[in-house]
Amino acid sequence: MRLNTPLILLATLTFATAWADTPAVSSNNPIPLVNGSDVHLFYRATDQNLHHIMWSPTLTYQDQLSGNGTTPAPSLTGSPVSMLYTFEGTPQTHVFYRGADLNIYHIWDTNNWDQWAGPGSPLGTAQAAGDPATMVTVTNNIRQAHIFYLTYANTIMHVRWDPISSFVSDVWNGPHPHAKTHAPDAAGNPATMVYGVNGEEQHIFYRGADNNIYHVWHASGGYYWDQWAGPGGRTSAPAASGDPVTLVYTNPSNVQEAHIFYRTVNNNIHHIVWSPVSGFHHDVWNDLSRPSAGKPTVVVDGQTQHMFYRGTDTNIYHVSWDPSRGFLREQWTGPGAPTAALPASGDPAAMLYLFNNSDPEVHIFYRDIDGNASHIWDRTKFDRWTGPGGLTDAPPIASN
Repeated sequence: MRLNTPLILLATLTFATAWADTPAVSSNNPIPLVNGSDVHLFYRATDQNLHHIMWSPTLTYQDQLSGNGTTPAPSLTGSPVSMLYTFEGTPQTHVFYRGADLNIYHIWDTNNWDQWAGPGSPLGTAQAAGDPATMVTVTNNIRQAHIFYLTYANTIMHVRWDPISSFVSDVWNGPHPHAKTHAPDAAGNPATMVYGVNGEEQHIFYRGADNNIYHVWHASGGYYWDQWAGPGGRTSAPAASGDPVTLVYTNPSNVQEAHIFYRTVNNNIHHIVWSPVSGFHHDVWNDLSRPSAGKPTVVVDGQTQHMFYRGTDTNIYHVSWDPSRGFLREQWTGPGAPTAALPASGDPAAMLYLFNNSDPEVHIFYRDIDGNASHIWDRTKFDRWTGPGGLTDAPPIASN
């Protein structure tokens, strides 16, 4: 994180690089992050650099973070991912991305940067074949920042940093004798989840090379894995054609549940939930007449679970569920939608925002068909953050 922190280089495992598979499919989607009343949006622009837009009730600005903007960090490929990390009592905005050189880079508070993976990183970990995923945990009152990413050896690499032990790395799947588990080879980008009353368990989910969904977790007793979808899994849920996303939900009985959503080969959004009380359940969330073309995004607002996805017709669809009402399905762009927001050319990203201490608002950002960052909230309101008539003069979003 902070480069003035004493760097303790711990031993890391060296794995033979087996360039036997293709990289994970990297889309390019804007990624929001809320820090207090500020909304930050990060994305790869058409100049292949990392750009940032910040909005607050009193101020809006944009800047370029890589390529000799606020930092000399290298250009990127794929989509960035964000993290809110509190250091010495101050919340910091962090963003990680896979560089055009296949290393993982990290920028925080817009003007600090370092390298977390690949040759030249503190531990010399393997290069990335896909976009990283982030996680923040607290262990023994020490706040830890984590990333997980797919390597060209089809493994999921984990890099962790904290202010006491600095950098540590390990591998969570694969045949190597020192891997934390021997879960099958990965073919997609992992999704992370922090689970437990005190956030004591670390979980990842990923699409395997056989298109099944696998789950690896670290709890007090060690490391474990199982299969959640596809033939031979814990459920009869079908195999995947896209990467999963995760959601932790506390139900009205105060039972914490683990949920994943993913796109199947039939272009439906499938949902699997596990409860320590009732076990596994799975179902399809989208209207079967409105199939999915991409990766879903999810967010929880109280007792309501929200899921958004880009349809094969390029429109954005919303599915929500709560215990009292059940399912609600609606369209947020295109004919019949309540706004003139443009259809999508990329997958949406969802967030919750609390404005002036009112009820939380559900927001989505996405790359529209003009290549700009479009924004819709509470279904009936929209604006653009880039492009003609947008909030800023920031450049458009690069295509996939």
